[in-house]
Order: sequence, then C-alpha cells, then structure tokens
Amino acid sequence: MEDVVQWATILSPIIAVLIAWWMSKSSAKATAKQIDSIKESSRLQIEISAIQLQKELNESRHRWMETSKKSMDLIDDRLSNLGFSNDVVSKLQDRREKQNSLSYEQEFYEKQMRNLEGYLKRLEAIKQNLDKM
Repeated sequence: MEDVVQWATILSPIIAVLIAWWMSKSSAKATAKQIDSIKESSRLQIEISAIQLQKELNESRHRWMETSKKSMDLIDDRLSNLGFSNDVVSKLQDRREKQNSLSYEQEFYEKQMRNLEGYLKRLEAIKQNLDKM
C-alpha cells in the first residue's frame, strides 16, 4: 500500500502538469478558431458594406447623369427658343433658376460620389489588413 501512495505522490505532479499542458493547448486552439471566426465575420461585413456602397454610388451616378441630361435639355430648349416675345425675359429667368437648381443638384451628387468612392477605398484597405493577419 505504501508503494501505491509513493507512486501516487510521485505521479500526481506529473499528471497535473500534463493536464495543464493539455488544457493550455486546447484553449490555444479554441482561441485561434475564435480569432479566425472573427476575421471571417469582419471580411463578410466589409463585403456587405462594399456592396451597399457600390449600390449607393451607382444610384448617385445615375442621378447625376439624369440631372446632367435635364441641364442639357434646358440648354437645348434655350437654343431652340431664341425667338423674341414679350415674356422672353421671364422665360430666361425661369430657365436660369432651373439651371442653377440643377447645378446644385449636380454638385451634391458629385460630392456624394467622391465620398462613397473614399469609403470604398477605406473598406478595401481594411480588408487588405485583415488578409495580412
């Protein structure tokens, strides 16, 4: 019986060290898996955000083109209606106001497109940094 107690006394620290080593190894693997899951989740979120920004950018481009077309239509209309009449001055003022309004709209969409393009570039940089990890 004393031999069993002696062996148990000798082996118990070794067994404890082995269990601690095994637990440490398991914990490291679990942590690595969690990190990989977080990275993958981040990549997916970036992809979704990039898709959304691309959609908004395309909509802004479309609206900018529509506004540009309206502006050109006003210019064409102005050129075709060069005949003089009593209300020429008021027509020209109305057209000038419409032209100004369309110019402001164009500026807005241009700024929105630049901002969205900047956001896309930043997302791409974040994605590249994640790929390096």
